[in-house]
Amino acid sequence: METQQVLDLNKQLLESENHFNNLQSEYRKIASGWLLASFAGIGFALTNAKILPIDQNIFLAFICYGASLGLILLWNMDLSVYQKLLDANFKEGLKLEQEYSWLPQVRHNMLAYHGNSGVLKRVIWFYSMPILVFVTIAAYLITVYYADKSMFIKALIWFLHLFVYSLFSYFVRNETQRWKK
Repeated sequence: METQQVLDLNKQLLESENHFNNLQSEYRKIASGWLLASFAGIGFALTNAKILPIDQNIFLAFICYGASLGLILLWNMDLSVYQKLLDANFKEGLKLEQEYSWLPQVRHNMLAYHGNSGVLKRVIWFYSMPILVFVTIAAYLITVYYADKSMFIKALIWFLHLFVYSLFSYFVRNETQRWKK
């Protein structure tokens, strides 16, 4: 390819990377807002227990489940859709930088600054830790609600929560492994 063609191709890849990066930034802003709204809902439920239509622990558990579900849905769009599209462009840009060493080595430097592993692990932590906290709180609240029930019921509640979170973690690990290929 001629120099101008390489520059044009690199420019198109950079614009596309920027587009998908901006979309991901918006999803992470929404996720942060969702997290804060969940905390506000929890604060409301804790300070207004008398006006809640159902038991406070169940109400709080529903907030935690809703918070987790919302974060999972945002995570899915962010990482399972836009991250893959960004990665596709980024990898082509890496190939272009490697083939034409006179191009600025921005993508290679970005990888080097992150230990050649990218930022995916940090983004996974960004989503998974609040989900784990909300699911754990919900399991605790459901257990407290069923405090007068048998130990079997309480153990079953914790087992089901652990099982669901384990499935979720398995999905995340598999998705992450596919990106490394």
